[in-house]
Amino acid sequence: MTVPYPGPGAPPGGSPGAVPVMTVAGPVASDGLGLTLTHEHLRNDVRKAVKPAADPALAFLRDARTTPGLAWLLRERPYDCLDHCTLDDDAAMLSDLRAFAATGGGTVVDVTPGGLGRDPVAGRTRARPRRRRGGMGRAGVRGP
Repeated sequence: MTVPYPGPGAPPGGSPGAVPVMTVAGPVASDGLGLTLTHEHLRNDVRKAVKPAADPALAFLRDARTTPGLAWLLRERPYDCLDHCTLDDDAAMLSDLRAFAATGGGTVVDVTPGGLGRDPVAGRTRARPRRRRGGMGRAGVRGP
């Protein structure tokens, strides 16, 4: 989200023409964001969309672990598996964010909707000690 900067000239830390961008850690000059991932879901929980499989032969999917061996089936039936509908492994997420930062990444925008795992407080906690930036987008859900 871009917000108007109330003062004259560039926002703090930015060059003339830069605009402030509100992040979970506060405003940052647009020219200081660096490489930005603009549509990410760092945590997600859509398990409430899981329904019993119409085909009894696929009932095992409900409690199955997501594995590469099931990828082909889950691509066709994403809402048949509880594990596939949850993104909650903080260690894996932090590892991915570190890898992004190590390759020059600067900002991640989490667009997870409220009620599906959105957590701006956790985002702020992850961003501050590492001096990284994160943004929270607003998003709606059209349905599974």
